[in-house]
Amino acid sequence: MTDEKFEFLETDIDDEEIASFNQRFRNDPRASEVLSSLRQRGMDDREIVIVLRLIARIPQEWETEKEPDGKAAKRRAALASKLRKLATEVENDPDLSGLCFGINTISYGTPKDDRKGLISLADCIKEGEREIEPYSPQKLEAAIPASKMLDDKTERTIALKKFAIKEIFALIEKPEKRAPNKEAAALVSILLNEEVSANDVTQARKLERRRYFRE
Repeated sequence: MTDEKFEFLETDIDDEEIASFNQRFRNDPRASEVLSSLRQRGMDDREIVIVLRLIARIPQEWETEKEPDGKAAKRRAALASKLRKLATEVENDPDLSGLCFGINTISYGTPKDDRKGLISLADCIKEGEREIEPYSPQKLEAAIPASKMLDDKTERTIALKKFAIKEIFALIEKPEKRAPNKEAAALVSILLNEEVSANDVTQARKLERRRYFRE
């Protein structure tokens, strides 16, 4: 029977990755110690749920991170183009052009001169396009060398284990407290279903610090 102290971790949700990780965490013999340590580090149940959800998503994030630069640039350029077209259509639409959002309100048909504190749907879309502007067709060549653009087999080389260590450590680290190497090792082990030690975490962090210093 599962210990009641883990009941706040959902295992019957629709997201299979999160449900599976939560179940593995609950069943792992290190879970009680990790949970106790996270609470001592100042996390409440809500924060722990959020952290574990983010951890469950790490393999999916890693797949995106290792996408070749050329392929990522082309994908984002295509998205930027779609967003620009959509923003223009929304601005010219008689219904959607007046749709605006505020902190606690949604406004319809508000004249442009009366939109203080509001942002229109079209402007929201434009903001999204600006976020990926460096990857737009006009700047694509400058952002990514042509030789790399053509080489879709070139992948970022960080291994999943090192990526998971870095991400999990950042999620649970509290600068004023001791480094959570042991807790990070346990969570990486549960996530990847392979044994990871606190020393593995220490070594991965040393490599990261040395790489950063050289840059």
